[in-house]
Amino acid sequence: MKLQKERKGQLLFVDPKVKDYEKLSENATADTEVIILKDDRDGIEQIAEILQQHNNIAAVHILSHGAAGSVQIGATELNLDNIETYRDRLEKWFELESIEPDSNSQITTKPEILLYGCNVAATETGLEFVQRLSQLTGANIAASNNLTGNASLGGDWELQVITGKIETPLAFAPEIRETYQSVLATFTVNSTADTNTFGTLRNAILLSNVSGGADTIDLSGISGTVLLTTPLPAITDSVTFQFNPTGTTGLTIDGNNNRIFFVDNNASVSLANLTIQNGQAQGGAAPAGGGGGAAGLGGALFINSGTVTIDSVTFANNRAIGGAGSAGNGGPGGNSDLITIFTPGVGSGGPGGPGTPPTTAPTVGGEPTGTTGGAGGAGGNTTAPAGAGVQGGEGGIGGIGALGVRAVLEVRHRLATTGGTGGRGGAGGGN
Repeated sequence: MKLQKERKGQLLFVDPKVKDYEKLSENATADTEVIILKDDRDGIEQIAEILQQHNNIAAVHILSHGAAGSVQIGATELNLDNIETYRDRLEKWFELESIEPDSNSQITTKPEILLYGCNVAATETGLEFVQRLSQLTGANIAASNNLTGNASLGGDWELQVITGKIETPLAFAPEIRETYQSVLATFTVNSTADTNTFGTLRNAILLSNVSGGADTIDLSGISGTVLLTTPLPAITDSVTFQFNPTGTTGLTIDGNNNRIFFVDNNASVSLANLTIQNGQAQGGAAPAGGGGGAAGLGGALFINSGTVTIDSVTFANNRAIGGAGSAGNGGPGGNSDLITIFTPGVGSGGPGGPGTPPTTAPTVGGEPTGTTGGAGGAGGNTTAPAGAGVQGGEGGIGGIGALGVRAVLEVRHRLATTGGTGGRGGAGGGN
């Protein structure tokens, strides 16, 4: 008869990209062994290597950033899209623990995994991810479906979603959890590529938008230029961008003639220590019939709804172009005492006139001025007895080259900028 054998011991795997991870790891509970992962190696492989050196571990704690259906572990983002790729390695996490050779005992309890990352179990995607991870590792899992961390930032330390039975307490004492000042929802950007893959700015904004609560996007580990191929996604959730400190080699975001930052949905955004250049906003053209073109606003940063704080930000060569005014309609048919001619007159409107500088414009140290759109030209005259064509619509207003503001903008340090001039409105034509 084999005797039941209890699992013993706990391992805490810490991703060093977590803010103030030293405080948490140094104050883990006494019976927990702490392993700091290398952030330039595959995290799944690192955990597998360590676990193969520890038999019958009762619990594995993973302190890392997370998002719905994903955890960031070392250089790896494990998510529902790639979890099958890691199947063999995940199955190795506890594979040596089933029955020990030459032993008259057996293990009847499952290992436990506690995932501390924010929102890992949020949404249907998160729930499916947790279930699949449990199946592949053979472990019971506890994960959070909201922010993990500081209560004033909307976080807590409850792991609400559980598969099976979890008996292991959290790895940190209440007094340590209560004094932690961040949440585990920081998205680290480690590439200047403009793709929707993990570790890029574009992907980090998308993840932040769906994570809920105040997030951090950390770009402090990279320098150089992010060259956009299309406009960045609108920022619809509060987020702080962490860039290199002042005085170091900073990051440049080059719009490549695309709008760069668009803030909406009452989001609160902080930007500091970077250069934003070559952004362009284009107002839409008006429909036919003499309508005015739409305004072009904020090629570098447009705040539609929300609050943005900028600190030591340089704007360079950004512009906004008003949309084209539409063609004017032809003139009405001419009348005489005996005959009414219903055929409209035909003509073409002249080009819009040159814009003039606005009387007021927001500035950031320098003068990133815009110009108003030119008026649409009048419809061309036609031969009698038809009348004159309707005047073409006005071109859209060319906005401030760097900034477009409908909400709140706070400037903490004023910098001389080279903000580009807002473009003129497009010409109004005639039919």
